[in-house]
Amino acid sequence: MLVFTQIFLWCVLLVSIAMRFMAPLEMNGIFLSAVGLLGLFSYIITCFYLRYNTIRFSWAGLFNFFCVSFLIVHFHNILIVEIYDDIRMNMKLWFSPMYACSSAALSLSGFTSFLIVYSLSKSKNRMPLREKATSTINPARLKLIVYILCVASGVLLLLFVGLAGNKFRSGAYAGGGDYLGGGASHIFILYNVFFFSMIVFDIYRMRVLYDHLSPIGFLRCANPFVLGSAGVYLLMSLYVGDRGPILQMLMLYAGAYSIFFGRIRFWMFAGCIVLGVMTMAFIGRYRTSDAGVSMEEKIEEGKYKMGESSWYHTTAELGGSFRCVAASEMVVEERGYFWGLFKLNNFVSAVPFASRFMAPYFGALTSGLTSGQFLTAVIIGPNSTIGVGTTIIADIYLDFGYVGVIIMMGILGWGFAFVEKRALTGYSLMHIALLLFMLSVAFYWPRSTFVPHVKLIVWGLAFIKIVHVFYGRNLKLSRNDILRRYRG
Repeated sequence: MLVFTQIFLWCVLLVSIAMRFMAPLEMNGIFLSAVGLLGLFSYIITCFYLRYNTIRFSWAGLFNFFCVSFLIVHFHNILIVEIYDDIRMNMKLWFSPMYACSSAALSLSGFTSFLIVYSLSKSKNRMPLREKATSTINPARLKLIVYILCVASGVLLLLFVGLAGNKFRSGAYAGGGDYLGGGASHIFILYNVFFFSMIVFDIYRMRVLYDHLSPIGFLRCANPFVLGSAGVYLLMSLYVGDRGPILQMLMLYAGAYSIFFGRIRFWMFAGCIVLGVMTMAFIGRYRTSDAGVSMEEKIEEGKYKMGESSWYHTTAELGGSFRCVAASEMVVEERGYFWGLFKLNNFVSAVPFASRFMAPYFGALTSGLTSGQFLTAVIIGPNSTIGVGTTIIADIYLDFGYVGVIIMMGILGWGFAFVEKRALTGYSLMHIALLLFMLSVAFYWPRSTFVPHVKLIVWGLAFIKIVHVFYGRNLKLSRNDILRRYRG
């Protein structure tokens, strides 16, 4: 089965390369639909192989969250462009049609490279052959750490709400926090680090104590104060119409349960995806930046817009991010590559005050610049108050071009498989924490940079490592215990 999967994926990759260089300089609906179908079939065949030939395949896992989002972001609109005229008109409005087909082939090449390397790396996942010392923390200390983080995150949340201003407290959507003061923004980052670290420690505690849990048992074993804090954060996000935290928490809890404690079947996974997409679409329609609109008025407006929209509009907003790939091709054709500028700025942003030290070397305009900010200036204008975002393909292509997309998407596929293997075959706090942080941003990943939310991930892992240094100890687990837990 692996041989067939690899032959098919390699054929698709070669076809995508050929399509890239033979792409018509117009919006050819048949060409675009063919690219979208190849991407969809590649994912289905890879899923079929992974489901029946690898240990502990999870529908609600890192791989599937990432791939479903990637298909929506890069292939949704091009699949239906020949059917719905409004999709075609929107695509022509946002970018030059001459880049549509080549951008679609570019996305297919990157996606196929990811699938090839991931499936090859997963085929090498084997059970550990010897007893292994796994670093962990005493469950009693874990419980204490969770309580301390719960109090700390609660204090930070109150401080953030106090500093955020009347517009935020009235339920207006910040659109990425553009009207929040610098103090409120920094407090919110610290709150997220403490909040998600608290959830990671609580899930790790359950991972150490329990082999298998039902969904109800999972909720019962979770710390009630953690669930209460998550509920408060969810309500606050719903109030202001911010979909990001809602997605992060749902992906984190669903993925952690499916990977470590019980299986989520395909029909449950598909149902949750459909329900989640509809909920996110509704939130996107009722949120507003107008502080004078009440919650009841926003909900009624959301109902009206949902009733007026067609079924495919629920995911068309995500699919509209494909314009970023086309815009990146236009930029590279006119001015060349950025040779890692956006990647460097992304990682430097995780180091406090580092951007100020980099400014003399890169200039005030490019220091700290992200691909999303740059593409917003290209597509809408430099003075735009809204952002178009970016995609993982556009982010890589701006820096390293077509070959860079194929290589770096392959590296990402290997990284996914490596982190999953390390987290599943042991009880290392850091490996499990990394997997959980990646799960929380998996669905958002294709619509972001090569490494999204780098500040949250780096600061969160650094904080967890510090706690682990002070409270960690070595716990010997026998090979039989590892095998029993791993096979679940």
